[in-house]
Amino acid sequence: MAVLANCGTMIAVCVGGLLSTTPSNAAQDLLRGVWDGTYTCNQGLTAVTLIIEPDGEHWSGLFSFGPDKRNKDVPEGLYELDVTDDGGEISFIGGDWVTQPEGYVIVDLHGRMSDDLTVISGQVDFEGCDSFQVTRRTPLPQGKTK
Repeated sequence: MAVLANCGTMIAVCVGGLLSTTPSNAAQDLLRGVWDGTYTCNQGLTAVTLIIEPDGEHWSGLFSFGPDKRNKDVPEGLYELDVTDDGGEISFIGGDWVTQPEGYVIVDLHGRMSDDLTVISGQVDFEGCDSFQVTRRTPLPQGKTK
């Protein structure tokens, strides 16, 4: 499976080998796609793109980050994700680095999806970090509701 991640000027293509878990069929469709937004950590406000792509049996993800227009000094980075949904609590757990900027560590995210299925928001699980919010860029499959 090839996944294209685009965050600022970073474009990365990753093939296979991504961490995964088995989601329910309904959750696959609701989380599938590209989500853009920001998170706040020690480096300040940071742009983030989450790519979630189940393949029927596995759930693969990528966490791509880089500069936000309000904080242009953040370097670009990319790592693999394991995505789970436990009763509405969505966890994005970091895996292996694809591109690691010097001095950066992998952070995990824990959040919930909005009732209209367009936003996931929650907390960044790392000391010195705060919250995240991402908005669906990929259209929700027609006829899908929570």
